Amino acid sequence: MLLSIECDKFPETHRVITFSPGLNSVVGTEAGSNAIGKSTFLRIIDFAFGGNCYLKEEEIAREIGDHEIYFSFQFGNNSPLYYCRKTNDPYNVISCDKEKHVIETMAVLKYQRNLMENYSSNRFDISLHDISEHFFRIYRRLNVLEQYPLSAKPSENHETTVNFLIKLFRHGDILNQIQAMAKDLHVDTSKVRASTPEKIISLDEIADIQTTIDSLKKRLLDNMGKNEVAQTQLFGYNSQEMKRAEKIRKELSLLATQQSKLKAQLGAIQHSMDIQSFDSAEDFEDLQTFFPEITMQKLDSINGFHDKIRGILLGELSKEEKRLKNLLARCDREVTRLQNSLKDSGTAQKMSTQLVSECASLMNSIERYEAQKKELEEERNRQQKRAAAKKQVRDLLEQERSTIRGIENELNSTMSEINASLIGDAERAPSIHIAANKDFTFGIRGNSSEGAAFRSMVVYDLAILKLCDIPVLIHDSNILKRIDDHQLEQLLECYENSGHQVFIAYDRLSDTTEKAHGKLLECAALRLSKEDLLFGRSWSKKKIGGKA
Repeated sequence: MLLSIECDKFPETHRVITFSPGLNSVVGTEAGSNAIGKSTFLRIIDFAFGGNCYLKEEEIAREIGDHEIYFSFQFGNNSPLYYCRKTNDPYNVISCDKEKHVIETMAVLKYQRNLMENYSSNRFDISLHDISEHFFRIYRRLNVLEQYPLSAKPSENHETTVNFLIKLFRHGDILNQIQAMAKDLHVDTSKVRASTPEKIISLDEIADIQTTIDSLKKRLLDNMGKNEVAQTQLFGYNSQEMKRAEKIRKELSLLATQQSKLKAQLGAIQHSMDIQSFDSAEDFEDLQTFFPEITMQKLDSINGFHDKIRGILLGELSKEEKRLKNLLARCDREVTRLQNSLKDSGTAQKMSTQLVSECASLMNSIERYEAQKKELEEERNRQQKRAAAKKQVRDLLEQERSTIRGIENELNSTMSEINASLIGDAERAPSIHIAANKDFTFGIRGNSSEGAAFRSMVVYDLAILKLCDIPVLIHDSNILKRIDDHQLEQLLECYENSGHQVFIAYDRLSDTTEKAHGKLLECAALRLSKEDLLFGRSWSKKKIGGKA
């Protein structure tokens, strides 16, 4: 619990403020004086819990300047813990001893985690910041708007609000599981909630395609497996025509071999005939550079001898070239004749074209159907995986839905009890109804008045305080003054008997009942007035004669 707050900028009358375990009030005057520091002090309490709304007090920063606030906590029978936070270093908190000697400086987030551990060691699904944002309801904060009692701010969407409720009721693990599974399986949970189960491609549809493929393959194998006679009969030709065509093909094969040999021999002869020699001794002039003793006459004589030999050889080669050309020409004419004969018959060409066309058509059909089957099988596999993933997420979403229904029932039942303790059973209590998509409605059916809206907010907070074991609740006077006077007595008892620390601010004590008046004074941790302001002076008045 928060044990004390101390600041040397406070006047001596309340330099150190101590608190009790239950209800702690900050009260004003009987007449309800404003601008005396009640809401500011509630912001200082928030500051002690690591909040930052106190830092937004521009007048404080301007008029008071940088300052330090000391605060202490006590948990169970343990020794008090002492801390200090400076306005000019708001992101750090100093741990110190009773004499204000520094022990450790830590970041605000670490400090808040330490506080949460001390308040509830197994409370890790929500942060102290989350609690402050929702349940430290101080004037000018966005969470005091009666139209949005469940939200930290008006712009907060319904899913975020409901998820926060789930965490408050210690079911954050289901949210973590859904988030992790949706991420791993690439599933959009919002679409899973709204979708119907996907129709999966049937095995019969795939089996029908396979039957077609098997039939086409059988036809292809029949065509490819027929012997020569069967193939010719298939395309309307007799065996005699086929034998004649086959004989021509064999002759063409032999002639093609002979053609190749003749062309090779002719090429060799022509290559030999292309060999050149030196024409005269002058061609050897460059040799004298390296061999000066060689005479041109001898070289020219040798070259002449070689020319005679080459002349004889060229004559023989020319005869052989002519003979080979004649043979090759006869061979070419015979090849042409046989090719024309085979072409004139048309047997092989027609048979080959029709057979290939038939087989190609069958193979194309087979490939097309096999691709279609593969695509269907792959899509069916994807559909099954998606369906399995969605079922896993849907099962988790159903667990979440069941959890939400349980939270809804608990809240509505508890709010009904608290409402009855405040105003009896005659009037309806506020209730919450959460849809499957996490949209919700909250309020009192048939009563949309301002007073009912603020009462609903207070009843909701008290129900959360009872069910969820949040450490602290803060209600400012702008909320409580909307509560009917005769209901305030019961509300103060609810605060006091909650088993938690509750901090409230209240002004205009004269408007309360005698019992409520007494309770507010009895629980007062701080009493402020125009004569006893929070910081000892006011900067809201005009200066006269150089004095405030």
